Amino acid sequence: MIMRNTEYRKNLTVEEALKLMNENLAEAESSLINAYEAPEKPTVFIVGAQRSGTTLLMQLLLNHFEFAFINNFISRYWKSPYLGSLIFKSLNLSQAGSEASFNSDLGYTKGLLGPHEFGYFWKEVLPTAIYEDNDYDSQALEKLKNTIAAIQSIDGKPFLVKNLISCSFHVKKLAELLPTSYFVYIERDPQMVIQSTYQSRLKLFESESEWFGLKPAEYLEIKDLPVFEQIAAQVKYTKDHIEKDLQSIPEDRYMSLKYEDLTSDPAGVMNLLKLNFSKIGVIASETDSTLPQFNTSNKFCLEPEKMILLKKAYQKYFEEN
Repeated sequence: MIMRNTEYRKNLTVEEALKLMNENLAEAESSLINAYEAPEKPTVFIVGAQRSGTTLLMQLLLNHFEFAFINNFISRYWKSPYLGSLIFKSLNLSQAGSEASFNSDLGYTKGLLGPHEFGYFWKEVLPTAIYEDNDYDSQALEKLKNTIAAIQSIDGKPFLVKNLISCSFHVKKLAELLPTSYFVYIERDPQMVIQSTYQSRLKLFESESEWFGLKPAEYLEIKDLPVFEQIAAQVKYTKDHIEKDLQSIPEDRYMSLKYEDLTSDPAGVMNLLKLNFSKIGVIASETDSTLPQFNTSNKFCLEPEKMILLKKAYQKYFEEN
């Protein structure tokens, strides 16, 4: 297996220590969260394909609304996030580096307050490989409900989640499990997603062939395609699966928005979200920060020969079907 570039590799010594800590805390966490049966406040899920603006959207939501969420500190407690949240609150860390940040690197954020995808936790409660015959684990789903309810109880805030790998293909199940849940689906020009996914492979692995991002149900059918066809198919099938799931739930439980609108008019998009969120009990924060000008990054920047391959792959999966 190809290793990540040095700057993205995890410190194995730290990882082993955190793993041991989490295993020792898991039993205590379980006994504590069992007192919380189901979330009383909404859980808002951000869904979409990789490289579609989901991290920026989450940062903007956290800057404009009152949410509980998993930050870079709490993420170290993946088997005990309720305990981690309590410890974070007890240390009065909520103002540490409180100035809004809209920067990220391949979805990774910096600082104690930076939002975290919490992958270790979500991989334990939801199947990630939908191309395999996976069943939902009823005990894991119950743990999910208890955990969210417990974390919400600390400050009485709705819970905001962004974990594309584990959550984007489970909208229907999450909507059923959490009746007060709400979904925000962000889309970006597919050609830009294809280009950015390709660039992310090179940045993370220095290899164009190493998979990056979501694995749709068709993964086994497309994994051996030429690189740009593979990525185009990945983006197309990801889009189709998410939209099919969204269409299966009531229209008042989700909204769709465009990355291009988010970057060109973030205040307008936040106002639209404010209107929709007010209907489900998500409160706007009192922060009145001036939003920076965002670069849409929607520019083709690959070599001409690669652009030809990208265009052909896009046409095959988005224009011919």
